[in-house]
Amino acid sequence: MLKDSTIVVLLIVVFIFSVKGFCEKYTPSKPLPKDYVRAIVGEAANQSEDTMVCIAHALRNRGNLKGVYGYTAKHVWTESDATWGKAWEAWTISGQEPDTLHGAKNFGSLADLGDNFKAKALCGDFYFY
Repeated sequence: MLKDSTIVVLLIVVFIFSVKGFCEKYTPSKPLPKDYVRAIVGEAANQSEDTMVCIAHALRNRGNLKGVYGYTAKHVWTESDATWGKAWEAWTISGQEPDTLHGAKNFGSLADLGDNFKAKALCGDFYFY
């Protein structure tokens, strides 16, 4: 039979892994600009600043980060300062210029959605709908 101290240690380990999983999937109900920038980095780290601006417009139109892969993408923490700077600039620009996406709130890659997909806009490697 397990000793009480072993059971306590096991419960602590299970709790830590449960909390870690929860935190990685958590999306804030009222995102801050830094949350949107994180999502932009996650979605478009390898894209141009213009494409990042399009992503930013879609996120502004959407008003939340529910279902946005980029917000929980693990690679964001390994991206360069230059990429983060570009994403911050894209977020800023998207708040200063008119929405070029005709109100689109969602986006997907060309590979995911296919060539015949009806989109409101095309920007970089993304369809916006």
